[in-house]
Amino acid sequence: YFINMDATGEQGSLDYGTRYLSWTKDFESLGKKPKGIKEDEASHESWISWKQGNLKLKTDYSERWDNIANDPEESRNTDRLVSITPSYTLHDWPYVGVSVSYGQGSRQSSMEPAGEQSYSGPLSKIATSFDVSTDKMKLYLGTSLQKSSNDLVNSESSQAVTYSIGGSYYPFESIYFTPDFS
Repeated sequence: YFINMDATGEQGSLDYGTRYLSWTKDFESLGKKPKGIKEDEASHESWISWKQGNLKLKTDYSERWDNIANDPEESRNTDRLVSITPSYTLHDWPYVGVSVSYGQGSRQSSMEPAGEQSYSGPLSKIATSFDVSTDKMKLYLGTSLQKSSNDLVNSESSQAVTYSIGGSYYPFESIYFTPDFS
């Protein structure tokens, strides 16, 4: 199954929200991959942002975990991250904006199969993006760097760099195209 629930709101210059996503292995057979989540994974994010003129400041808490099917042959990995994202609107129409995000948190494992050792350690992430959008299209370019390490003896840290380009085109109200490359 696939679950996507959002709740958002606005109050003056503040906006806030929460989102929950879940995608089990069973959903893979339908052939549609939801964006922002991997197979057998769930995530939760809550945020609040403040906007003044062209500047927007967002802070959020996110949690992502895998093995939601509770497979006894797999461990469960959980990432928790607190981030702050300043963004700036360069042009209102068409919209052109840039943002930088920095977050710190933790990564840990649980539900270890027999013979495997659990771990925990720090997690940090930095990301940048450039966005352009109109009423018929949206384009974004982004990059992110994520570093983590764990507390196992003689363990090494890991690093992942992701580059992405994508967008959406809305030729009609009910039809849209969304290519995405990472």
